[in-house]
Amino acid sequence: MAKNLNDKEQKRRNRFSSSIVKRINEKGWTKAELARQAGMGRDSIGAYIRTDSFPAEKHLLKLCKALDCTPDDLCPGSSELLTDMMPEIPLEIKSTSDGRLYFRIAAIADTETVFGITALLEKYHEKEKSKQSKK
Repeated sequence: MAKNLNDKEQKRRNRFSSSIVKRINEKGWTKAELARQAGMGRDSIGAYIRTDSFPAEKHLLKLCKALDCTPDDLCPGSSELLTDMMPEIPLEIKSTSDGRLYFRIAAIADTETVFGITALLEKYHEKEKSKQSKK
């Protein structure tokens, strides 16, 4: 158990740990298998289960993908945490029932930035279309 955490943070880590253990058991996996499926180190998984740490956004999303769930499934309120990571950008993030995230950005940006974001979204949609056509 991590030291010097406030009660709220310790409870959040405890819920997260319990959720991971429950989902690992439901899938019949080991910690090592979850680490492999998520593309993460076994030590990281162990630290989350021991409540020594809480995953960064990138790892939280990898875990969700591997466990076929949403951030809020693993730790209720997680989608708000993602929003809190960038308080200077008006960003709304919500979990969807199919494990993806809905997001809305309300910001003023230069043309280059907007085109960059648009290109990322187009790349994502092409990837999704490709997945759908293979089914």
